[in-house]
Amino acid sequence: MSGRDPAGRGRRLLDGVEETPSAYLYDPLGFVVAKGEHDTEARLRALGMVSQSGRWWSPVLVRSRHLPCGRARAVGTLALHYGRSLLPVALLSAATTAVGLWSGARGTVAVGVLGLMVALSLLVHEAGHVLALRSVERCGPAILITRGADAALVRSTLTSRLEVAVVCAGPGAPLLLGAPLLLLWQTCWPLVVAWFTVSAAHLAALAVPVGDGANLRRALGRPSAPADLARAGRRE
Repeated sequence: MSGRDPAGRGRRLLDGVEETPSAYLYDPLGFVVAKGEHDTEARLRALGMVSQSGRWWSPVLVRSRHLPCGRARAVGTLALHYGRSLLPVALLSAATTAVGLWSGARGTVAVGVLGLMVALSLLVHEAGHVLALRSVERCGPAILITRGADAALVRSTLTSRLEVAVVCAGPGAPLLLGAPLLLLWQTCWPLVVAWFTVSAAHLAALAVPVGDGANLRRALGRPSAPADLARAGRRE
């Protein structure tokens, strides 16, 4: 839930964010964003301190909310809000699949099913992060940010070992979820291959020095993040 937007800027402050004459403050994570800078609004969005107002299905608006305590509530909040953010992608993919089935175009069906797989894998990926975080820190401050198919958690820093676990839980989640699909190998092997290919892409992202890869490098003692995020916490 977000605060009011008295200035009519098309965005609302996250609950708990304090606005002073010179800065925006969020004490639980130690965020201080000065007013009047050229990147003030961009930093507020990146840190999850504001939500942009607009149509719920818009793929370009940044929306932030507190991640609740407990594993079940946290994963449920993610599924509701990130699932809503992914809905346009899922609907487009489902429509593509339906058209392909109606017309008998196998290629179109394959594209639609692949889109559905990617959307589901993104949701499972973020659920892995959330489940791991709430398993090691039941009620620490954390902000969930969604923007179309993109999602991020802004949170406090953990010990190195726990950081590695939380960071790797996201990319590893689609692979674990897909394990039961191996039972379908004899009857539907292309579906199994497609899911594990998508899952492998999530794992491969750990080797890239951005996103989860950047967080993993920091957890292993190799800084690669902007100073404000490295100081204040993690964004994944």
